Amino acid sequence: MWGSYTDGGQEAYKYLSVRVGLNYRQDNSEFFQEITRDVKLVAASPLAPWQKLTAIRAHILSRAEFLCRNSHIQKRDVADLDKTLIPTGKRILNLPTRANVNLVHLSCNKGGAALPHFRALLDVYSISHAFRLLASDDHLTSDVAFAGLQSAVRKKILRDPTPSECAELLNGNKAGDFARESGDLSTQWSRARQAADHLSKYIKFSWIFNEELGCFHLNIYRSPNPVCVVPSTAGLVARLLRDDLESHYIRQLSGLVDQGKTVEVFSQHPASNHFLQAGDFTRFCDWNFIHRARLGCLQLNATMRFIKRNPKCRKCGYVRETIPHVLNHCKPHSDAWKRRHDAILNRVARAIPSSIGSVSINKKFPGIAQTLIPDMVLTKKSGEVFVIDFTVAFEDRLKSFATARKGKIDKYLPIVEHLRREGKVAHVDAMVVGSLGSWDPSNDAALAQMGVSRKYAKLMRKLICSDTIRWSRDIYIQHLTDKKQY
Repeated sequence: MWGSYTDGGQEAYKYLSVRVGLNYRQDNSEFFQEITRDVKLVAASPLAPWQKLTAIRAHILSRAEFLCRNSHIQKRDVADLDKTLIPTGKRILNLPTRANVNLVHLSCNKGGAALPHFRALLDVYSISHAFRLLASDDHLTSDVAFAGLQSAVRKKILRDPTPSECAELLNGNKAGDFARESGDLSTQWSRARQAADHLSKYIKFSWIFNEELGCFHLNIYRSPNPVCVVPSTAGLVARLLRDDLESHYIRQLSGLVDQGKTVEVFSQHPASNHFLQAGDFTRFCDWNFIHRARLGCLQLNATMRFIKRNPKCRKCGYVRETIPHVLNHCKPHSDAWKRRHDAILNRVARAIPSSIGSVSINKKFPGIAQTLIPDMVLTKKSGEVFVIDFTVAFEDRLKSFATARKGKIDKYLPIVEHLRREGKVAHVDAMVVGSLGSWDPSNDAALAQMGVSRKYAKLMRKLICSDTIRWSRDIYIQHLTDKKQY
């Protein structure tokens, strides 16, 4: 904790592969070279792609993360590992080299490969370690840590520091007295200061000293709900910072015009990305399709870069052959759209227990315009009527799902008003699923109204997302090759 000065006669020892003692510095380059070799071997193995990711995360990178959490690792030691993980993740996800790297770093629940960026991870662990030392339940440990922090600040500002000035050092303040070079050796506190400086580009957080309670707090300004980490919750620091770092990756990716349209949508609900963990209900061809499609890297006339070609649709002649056009608007595939839509409708209809009431598919209402035919009408035994329509919308930013839902509700509102005039209790809602397998969290309220059990709803969400991906992949391949897929 105090620094890197070592006594030649004082030897260190290893505890759980972590070097402990005064002479704790060691060259970890060989260890990380071995980790890098193992990653390459797993990537070249005949395992399924999701098995490769699991093997790399659970059996290889976990060793590296343990050492990063509990030892002082130089960033140069992990540089080659970071350079290896990015192309490896892209190959496993079947992404082109031009694909944005952030998808590789996102967790599986958010639609990524969950391969960490170790240089950023070292900064997270430096701050977490520093906070846990200062917040330790063992008063001797926290007192020694605070004395070490005061010593580091004293060498920086050349006077006895206040606790608030100690917090300013950890925040990376470089103004006034803090601009002076201390000439001190590397310590836990100088590393935490450097880590705060690096992470401030991605995450908004600050150290503060609470005068009333006499302890350090860590304010993490996450949106929409900021978090204040107190000593009793010090164990959450690393997780909160990693979550905020992941939010930064999503924001950065969504800011891209060509590759970031869908990430805000498919990262909303874990069901949209359930197949990344174990490949459940997913064909290999679906895996090779979905990640490219979500980043807009498919081989279509209007999406291929660095190639001059006519951007018109090869099937219908529309001005731009894009992914949303092929999956949702190209008329030659209208039969496949209906089958994709009906696959979702039939799954939900079968999941509604008969004890709830009766289900009518494509029911017409007398006295209502003949064009208003909702996909499903659930008449509960209590007499309550629930009108539901299903739609598959392309994931073009968050607004796309909200717009699709509102459009369906507005369309069938006259039916509900007609039923209410007859004295019935009636409601209207929509089930919205993305063309690329994204689940709208607002669907869950509709499933609850339909009486679908929570246990089966969890499975059904995955099945619906996988069905949609399978249909969209088949539409794309048939569009591209003219070979019948369905």
